[in-house]
Amino acid sequence: YKLYVLVAYHIETHIANGGNDRPSEILISLLYRFGCVGSRRDKLTTNLVRLGNSGEMITCDGGMCELTPVFRLPDCVEMFRECHERLTDRCLLIDDCSGAHHCSYLSSIIDCHSLREAREASKRRAR
Repeated sequence: YKLYVLVAYHIETHIANGGNDRPSEILISLLYRFGCVGSRRDKLTTNLVRLGNSGEMITCDGGMCELTPVFRLPDCVEMFRECHERLTDRCLLIDDCSGAHHCSYLSSIIDCHSLREAREASKRRAR
C-alpha cells in the first residue's frame, strides 16, 4: 500500500510539474525522485530517508504513507538510484519519422522480438 501511495504521489506531482503521462517517463522520473539522483536542493527529488526520520507522511488522494516503520529504507532509496542509473545507461536513441531523436527506456529493457516469439509459442501450445 505504501508503494501505491508513493507512486500516486509521484504521478500527481510529475503531472503538476508539467511532465507527460507516458509510462516510460513516469518510471524514470519516479526512480529519479525517490532515488535522490539530483542534488540535495533539487525540487524534483523526495528524500524518503529524511521523511522517515522526521516522521513526516506522504499523502495522496486520501492515502497516507508513513515511512518510519519501513525496514532498511536507505537500501530502498539506493535501489531506486541504481535502477535509475541502469535504465539511463541502457537508453537507446531511436530515430522517429521526423528525424528527431528520443530515448526509449522501455524498449531498451524489453526485447520485443523475444516477447513476440514467446507469445506466438504460447498461442501454438494453447491450440
